[in-house]
Amino acid sequence: MTPMEGESPASAGVETAPAHERADMLVARDAYESTAAKGLAAAGTSPSVRFPSPFADATDRWLPAGTVADIPPLGIRVMTIGGEPVLLWRSGEDISCLQNACAHQGFPLDRGIVAGGTIICPRHGFAYELASGECLTVPGVQLRSHGVRVIGEHIHVRLTH
Repeated sequence: MTPMEGESPASAGVETAPAHERADMLVARDAYESTAAKGLAAAGTSPSVRFPSPFADATDRWLPAGTVADIPPLGIRVMTIGGEPVLLWRSGEDISCLQNACAHQGFPLDRGIVAGGTIICPRHGFAYELASGECLTVPGVQLRSHGVRVIGEHIHVRLTH
């Protein structure tokens, strides 16, 4: 229900947070936007970001993962970031980062077949979507995905543990 002209949100049946909570939310939002704007201004660009939440820890935990050109179109790049073996996959401007271990028995996936946006584990044939990590063989099973951001041509990954 939306307020009519002259009505307050509360009298129109719209629930609102107490004034002190709204003020805290605005301060947190402004601090986040200010921090993000400073980082973008320093880089001279705006990032393309997948998966990270604006509510995540504000400290800089983004780890360098090379450049966009390092990943072949519709192909993978295998690397270790922060001690974690990962696969980076690129489709156009979209880049995803997944654990490089089959959810079935942990066998490295990079030795598998990449085709049509999927990777097939060479050990037992489990197939995964490279964009999301979803297992197509056993629904409900998924590879751990990591946050990815691209600033200019540089890729950064935020590991999920």
